[in-house]
Amino acid sequence: MTNRGFTLIELMLAVAIAAILAAIAYPSYLEQVRKSRRSDAIAALLKTAQVLERCYTEYSAYNDTGCAAVDDSDNTKLATAYTSTDEGYYTISALGLTSTAFNLQAAPQNDQANDKCGKLTFNHIGQKGIKDAASGVTVADCW
Repeated sequence: MTNRGFTLIELMLAVAIAAILAAIAYPSYLEQVRKSRRSDAIAALLKTAQVLERCYTEYSAYNDTGCAAVDDSDNTKLATAYTSTDEGYYTISALGLTSTAFNLQAAPQNDQANDKCGKLTFNHIGQKGIKDAASGVTVADCW
């Protein structure tokens, strides 16, 4: 009589192979998710910078209260609409918002808090940067 089916050893071998593949694939998947969230932060920084540049063109100052991106009660802060990314994984803040300069920062939140790139920065002359990044991580890795 011939038995059809799998032996326990064959089944365990298949499970072991699946576990090894999952152990390799899952960290890669998580890194790609973090990368996509980072792209969301970069887009928010650039969008905010673009609005501030338009304000500078119109009002001759980055921090004029007529600017949509500037908080009406404190012209050194961003308006609430510009303080978070669409998905909420980063908060956007202006570290130095004056009439002639701005320094924007995107700080990771929630699940993104452990991102190797730390905080992303962008300023009025187009300099991209990172703060509190893991050792060995460069601006090019994150931007």
